[in-house]
Amino acid sequence: MTALKNSVNKLNESAAGPDDVYYQFLRHLPESCLHILLKLFNNIWTTGDIPPTWREASVVPIPKPGKDPFDPSNCRPIALTSCLCKTLERVVNDRLVHVLESRNLLSKVQCGFRKDYNDFAMYAEGKHLQHLERTIQLCINNAQKWVSENGFRFSVSDTTCVHFHKQRIYTEPALHLNGQIEPPS
Repeated sequence: MTALKNSVNKLNESAAGPDDVYYQFLRHLPESCLHILLKLFNNIWTTGDIPPTWREASVVPIPKPGKDPFDPSNCRPIALTSCLCKTLERVVNDRLVHVLESRNLLSKVQCGFRKDYNDFAMYAEGKHLQHLERTIQLCINNAQKWVSENGFRFSVSDTTCVHFHKQRIYTEPALHLNGQIEPPS
């Protein structure tokens, strides 16, 4: 129950998904209803049977700032999913991260889902710049492979590599992204 209450208390305001359940509604549930919600979550976890509406999303086009809002190519699609599903995901994520961190099972490079870590950061440490550069390039190559296999792409113009060395920025790494040299920031 504590994990559920913590997750509900951490909810930010967000638009409802196709089920029309809002976070504000979840925040104001009485204790008896939280117990019912916890039973639902435990049943879903045990059976793996996710409600069909939790697999649906309402897609809303959000115009990019300063662009013609009537041109579809100037809009970003935002998928609104079930707040109940996202709450269950938060409970599971918080519990998994807690167990993994308390048992010291996460490495420094596993950071996209952890508190106080960037969504996408690469970490390497060492004494030789060439070794670090190769390590970082390998990380970039692995990320690029995953991105292309999952239908995404990196934008070279929107991507920056920052390489710190002895309390200053190292401005000469020869790192490549999509076959082009990645400019240092």
